[in-house]
Amino acid sequence: MSQSRRCKCKKIKDIPLTNEQTWKALKLCLDNVADLLDLAALHITTKRYRLLLFVQFALEEAGKAMIIMDKLANPNEVVITTADCIYDHETKMLKALERIDLPDEWHIIREYFRPPVNYEWPDSVVYFAEDRERLIGTAKHGHRVRLESLFVEFDPITRDPYIATNVDWKHWTVLYKSTAKLQNQLRREVLDWKKANSIT
Repeated sequence: MSQSRRCKCKKIKDIPLTNEQTWKALKLCLDNVADLLDLAALHITTKRYRLLLFVQFALEEAGKAMIIMDKLANPNEVVITTADCIYDHETKMLKALERIDLPDEWHIIREYFRPPVNYEWPDSVVYFAEDRERLIGTAKHGHRVRLESLFVEFDPITRDPYIATNVDWKHWTVLYKSTAKLQNQLRREVLDWKKANSIT
């Protein structure tokens, strides 16, 4: 995986995994994603801002699974190396965002318009692209403030106590749904790999 920023991971020794260990690691990651999304769902229902924490961690675990899955082309052994940055929060989140897509209802624009070459795209298609960029921006912002949504903080100037409540509910709900969809896609791919490699 190419790194556009410096990984904050400490140096780790290579971690070689057998196919059985790889399957166990992937299953644990994806089960964890599902559990974290269940917790996030409770906070969507009650409009609690701790939603950020659980969606962010679900994204990270999905990203960790994707980093491991990138290595499945090696038929004999999966080796996790320092360069994979598997312990770096932002690296894992950004990895998951590579495959985060918008929910099905947002795809209508792409499916409806099948224009010829040089067709002038309507504004609605531009909005589609902007929405996806905003979704990615929402995740990045959530990574920065996720702990503030969990703990009481103090304003550095006024000293007023607060819990972060700056949440774009529309995009966080979309990010939650998109992460759930990604988790299901990854689980199908992992099960196909398991079957192909006769792992019990």
